[in-house]
Amino acid sequence: MQLSFLKQLLDKKLITDKEYSLIKNRLMKDYKIVSNLMS
Repeated sequence: MQLSFLKQLLDKKLITDKEYSLIKNRLMKDYKIVSNLMS
């Protein structure tokens, strides 16, 4: 859910690609997600 909201922020240009990557990687690490199925 947080990853999909994060993607919406990126799509609406409210965050940069770099911010998106940093936050996404941190969320994936926190939740122990190994692969990104949203790509």
